[in-house]
Amino acid sequence: DDAPRTREQKGGPMKKRIWMVWGCILLLVLTACGANASPTEEAKSTVEGFFQAFAKMDTKEMAKFVPKEMREKQQSAEKESSSLNMDDPNVKKQVDMYKSVFAKVQAAYVSGEIEKGKTEGTLTYKVIAPDMMDLASKMMSIIGPNGQPDYSKLDLSTVKTDEKSLDIDVKWEDDRWVIADPQTLFMKTMGVQGNATDMMPMQP
Repeated sequence: DDAPRTREQKGGPMKKRIWMVWGCILLLVLTACGANASPTEEAKSTVEGFFQAFAKMDTKEMAKFVPKEMREKQQSAEKESSSLNMDDPNVKKQVDMYKSVFAKVQAAYVSGEIEKGKTEGTLTYKVIAPDMMDLASKMMSIIGPNGQPDYSKLDLSTVKTDEKSLDIDVKWEDDRWVIADPQTLFMKTMGVQGNATDMMPMQP
């Protein structure tokens, strides 16, 4: 016990204290960065989170970025979609087809700022999405004599994509930024007309 300690042994406790101090400083810096995120950055996170979930057809994740009223409608729609018979090969092929198509969706921030204290704003994004008219045309070409599409003949890699600039309205609701009008954004993204509620993909 009385043996002299080496330099490394003497420095051990000091090194630990130094690393603890640095760890505390780093934690404070990271916390401050999160707390000081600008409204624009927070709104961008909402838009990009929405599109990432959109591309995965993850409706539960998408619900985090839409107004409360639409989240409630979404829950009702999911109950109806749960009745889909996923054991039916045609249903499964259709779901897989839509997943492949929506995976083509991408979004990149272009411009737009939201001032501190504001509860609404508009951000502009460059959005790349599948050309639904091209997909519809290809779907028509694979319909067999029985009136059902033969998905084995559908080459999704050939579906065209369309690039567009979209102004996306966001608003502050409760404790988060949400997409102000998800249905209109969906329709503009996919370049289609009609009832957005009917066309929104449902996760089985």
